[in-house]
Amino acid sequence: MTLERPARLVLAFAATTALALSTAAAVLADSPAPGSAAPAASGGPAASGGNAISIIQKTFQPANLTVHTGDTVTWTVTQAISDPHSVTSGSYKDTNNAGKVFDSGIKLKSNGDSFSFQFTTAGTFTYFCAVHPDTMSGTITVTDASGGTGSGGASEGEGPVPTSSKVIAAVVLIVVLVVLFGWARLYQRMNRA
Repeated sequence: MTLERPARLVLAFAATTALALSTAAAVLADSPAPGSAAPAASGGPAASGGNAISIIQKTFQPANLTVHTGDTVTWTVTQAISDPHSVTSGSYKDTNNAGKVFDSGIKLKSNGDSFSFQFTTAGTFTYFCAVHPDTMSGTITVTDASGGTGSGGASEGEGPVPTSSKVIAAVVLIVVLVVLFGWARLYQRMNRA
């Protein structure tokens, strides 16, 4: 049984579309969860434990973390530089609220220096380093027993998809649309009477 040319084109289009969509889905599925630990920069150990954040040179790793109410998060200098650091809640752009929830002070300088804070309420808490605010910031998402953040946020294991994954998925979807419209034009040209 031989398929006619228009039927072969439809099958080829369907296969191409399915492949592109499955690639986009795979890219988004392989995105790391916001609470997963990022590897330490070479030459320095990472802080240990699920609620630990390393201060590596001028970065927090991982910068974004999801925990439960009652959990304590510990920031530890694991790769020191000559400058000290702080762990300050809020945003450096909002000086009225910076440090209102927690603030280590500018005293985290040597390897092993640490600051801990227990999160007792659900919500999303941004933080930054007062010395390096442009390069050092992050978010702690605190979920309650039901998995909610108290503000309609993501539950643990979910959260914002990294920008690089969004860009890749968008490119794949644009390619699918271009192929779709190309196949449609080709199909129209072949079936004109």
